[in-house]
Amino acid sequence: MGVNQGAELHQNRRLAYQRLLRALEHARSRLAVAVAAEAKWTPLGRWGQYLEIGERLRRCLRELRLDQDSEMRFRNLPAWVLIERLAPLVKMENGRGDAQRISGQLSEILGTIDAHRLGK
Repeated sequence: MGVNQGAELHQNRRLAYQRLLRALEHARSRLAVAVAAEAKWTPLGRWGQYLEIGERLRRCLRELRLDQDSEMRFRNLPAWVLIERLAPLVKMENGRGDAQRISGQLSEILGTIDAHRLGK
């Protein structure tokens, strides 16, 4: 791989990493809005699941933002694939059941990120 190709690959990784962070932040906001909108009819058990997903997402974002080496540690993370999986969450219309759908999809995405973070 030439010097230019290496620099371009690094730039593409950095761009994907930054877009993934923004998409995760937006998904976190969508989850918070959906949970708040459904608060009156959400069973207590499901409420706990939403809080747990929100907390996992908050920790993940904090780690990704603060860890200077995380960009390198996550270099094999399929960031573009995850961004595509997050896109429907951003475009979803508000409706009953959104919190459950969003939290389910976020749980899968966070599982993928955790697997890469732990080197699996």
